[in-house]
Amino acid sequence: MGRLFGTDGVRGVAGDDLTSRLAMDLAIASAEVLHETGVFGRARAEGRRPVAVVGRDPRASGEFLESAVVAGLAGVGVDVLRLGVIPTPAVAFLTAEKSADLGVMLSASHNPAKDNGIKLFARGGFKLPDAVEDEIEAKLGQPGWTVTGAPSGGFGRVRDDGESRERYLSHLLASLSAAQPDGAARRAAVVEQRADAGIAHDGDADRCLAVDADGQVIDGDQIMAVLALVLKATGRLAGDTVVATVMSNLGFRLAMKNAGITLVETAVGDRYVLEAMRAGNYVFGGEQSGHIIMLEHATTGDGLLTALHLLAAVARERTTLADLAKVMTRYPQVLVNVAGVDKTRVAASPEVAAQVAAATAELGRSGRVLVRPSGTEPAVRVMVEAIDPDRARHLADRLASVIRSAS
Repeated sequence: MGRLFGTDGVRGVAGDDLTSRLAMDLAIASAEVLHETGVFGRARAEGRRPVAVVGRDPRASGEFLESAVVAGLAGVGVDVLRLGVIPTPAVAFLTAEKSADLGVMLSASHNPAKDNGIKLFARGGFKLPDAVEDEIEAKLGQPGWTVTGAPSGGFGRVRDDGESRERYLSHLLASLSAAQPDGAARRAAVVEQRADAGIAHDGDADRCLAVDADGQVIDGDQIMAVLALVLKATGRLAGDTVVATVMSNLGFRLAMKNAGITLVETAVGDRYVLEAMRAGNYVFGGEQSGHIIMLEHATTGDGLLTALHLLAAVARERTTLADLAKVMTRYPQVLVNVAGVDKTRVAASPEVAAQVAAATAELGRSGRVLVRPSGTEPAVRVMVEAIDPDRARHLADRLASVIRSAS
């Protein structure tokens, strides 16, 4: 799989790249590194075993991977609460809410059904920093690495936690109430089988996209624009600043500028958005793909939370989702996913670099080009933004062809 950890944990084909042995070893190595780096220090100071919560999405492979992870953690003395099938943001929330020392989510998000993955959260519900993931990967790569049982020795307890879903949903409702103290107007979601709005989540429900009554997609940039203006109008947008990635549409950038909102830009990946938010004490950020982080209420992207706040904004303004989304103009943006290529060779290719430079020069100030390796799949992503959609498509296809040849 190349480097084990990507931008969103470990992913691979379940049973092939991501085996039960790797899942168990990863769990054990994670426990040992968290012990060595002091993350499990509070448990030791309190004279107890470390506690981990483990959840999974509905993929069939989640069951054998869950068994492997639970066995690995319990085998080195970590008490495990099995959450069952549950969204990723619920694992992040419950890691904090239950004062757990580690949270584990088994999911490959939007990847194909044959894939699965492992995401790790530390105390407080935040994803593990890159440096800690690097230490875990280094430990797995040590010749002759063996289990030491470092966290506390002996075996941890394993039990199911049946209350978690209810606690998570209660949290969602409470966070919405806090944001809307006077109560949001309610109306029927479906009238004669025609919805006013549609909400879509990915496989682990940490992303949210929407569809208006006319069937037009409302992407993450548009959702962020709507919610950012709500936060600014209510005085809750810290520093009048939003954090977004390099993928965000030019229309989003202009909308934020026109609203007097500063935009902090990061690399692609919600972990980088979160890092910038925490570094600058900002409360709102996200990705065009629908990862929206609202630090007032959650420590990671939460699709259900995002949907609630988006629909609350529609209700409060007494308008349609389509009209609300007009706060920004979405400029033509063509995305091409070049799958099955050698990302390292592409990154080092002089021909690819030259073609990217040529396309950038050709667009000038009327657009932009972004070519980047995927952090979750063996693919290179090409994005071309231009006023003319046909021109954007032509350049994107041209770059994709060069990338395939270079690999």
